Amino acid sequence: MKRKLFFLERILYGDGSAPFNGVFAVKVRGVLKAEGFVGALDAIQRKHALLRARVERDETGAPWFVVHEEVPVIPLRMVVRHTDEDWIGESRRELGTAFETARGPLLRVIWLNGDMVSDIILAFHHCLCDGGSALSLMRDLLLLLDEDGADIGVAEAWATMNELFPVSRLGGGRVERKAKGVAAILRAGLSLGALLTNSKGKAMIPRSEDYLLHWKMNEQLSAALLRYCKLMRVTVNTLLCVTVLHAFRSVRGEKARQKVTCPVDIRRYHPAIKKDMLFAFGLAVSLSLKKKRSDSFSGLLQETQRIMTGKLGKLNAIEFLLTMEYSHAALGDMIKVLTYGKQGDDLMFSNMGKLEIPESYASFEVETAYSPSVVGPFGNPTTLVATTYRGRLDLSFISNRTVLPEEEAKAIRDKMMELLEEVAEPCYQNETNDTL
Repeated sequence: MKRKLFFLERILYGDGSAPFNGVFAVKVRGVLKAEGFVGALDAIQRKHALLRARVERDETGAPWFVVHEEVPVIPLRMVVRHTDEDWIGESRRELGTAFETARGPLLRVIWLNGDMVSDIILAFHHCLCDGGSALSLMRDLLLLLDEDGADIGVAEAWATMNELFPVSRLGGGRVERKAKGVAAILRAGLSLGALLTNSKGKAMIPRSEDYLLHWKMNEQLSAALLRYCKLMRVTVNTLLCVTVLHAFRSVRGEKARQKVTCPVDIRRYHPAIKKDMLFAFGLAVSLSLKKKRSDSFSGLLQETQRIMTGKLGKLNAIEFLLTMEYSHAALGDMIKVLTYGKQGDDLMFSNMGKLEIPESYASFEVETAYSPSVVGPFGNPTTLVATTYRGRLDLSFISNRTVLPEEEAKAIRDKMMELLEEVAEPCYQNETNDTL
């Protein structure tokens, strides 16, 4: 297989030298063996063509995924586990360690091995996959560690972007014409934005200043928040969006932009992109509290939910993908604006929802899963990711001290929890079976 990187994959890839990585970790209780990892990683690499690929450039400098059977095996790094916090330090290390993209593969596995307790970390280049793909990889890895030789199948892979666009769905060329028009506007806007962005003398943010905060809610609070959302007829995603923006405003005052970008799983909008495929990016919705009219928190939630529902209803995966593919000429301008331009929002927030990972296997138990984290070289790396596993909401918050001081991030975390505890208070019930 040889495939040119899609436009947004190229944004994430950059020039291949800077790390733009993600991590996803779980905690396992039981006995794991090194030989089990070797066989499992071999099976996973055989399942996915992109895990046997490296990135090569053509005569124009454009990067391509090129599958080579001589690509090295997925590396496994073994570390002695001492505490429940070790995975955070190892995750930070992996987030800041660049992949050899010209050699491959673009996935690493770290095994923190302790006495009957292990942490397993998947580290991946973001141009390879997103959090949803990482979840699929982790699910396969756990199955193979428990059941040597389990059949995980072979995932589909595309040779060209055209395979994503069935002719029957292009509306006789209407969708394509619209995508070309929107792409032209986008290219013009990015060209102007790049002209107005002064990068002279500016350095990229130092990756040594990245940090990762993680916290997990107990089952009682998690269930109470779900009941509150049902009562208010809003999603957990909307509740967390409004809460984190409130917390930013409370902590940062006039520095808060009161805007958040929310990635949306593209698999919900394009059936050709299946759950076990490796795919690097999704759709996105932006929300701002600046224009909201409601004074009460509950009113603000419901108003935000109406806006969110409306925006989600307008998303069109094929139009989005086509528009991006007609925007390759704007690649340099977009990277310049994202890296050095004025930042428009406080953070990116992604709620992946309930993680579809079995809790118990024959030879071990998954005690918990930690929300994925991702960080790259752009001007504002601040990202909050939420997941739910075993009935507990889990959050990972990543940023850079030159963008958002770590003390302020911790204050934002604390303010979020204060607000969530406040709205959940009337909804605590011992007799309910509600679960996230």
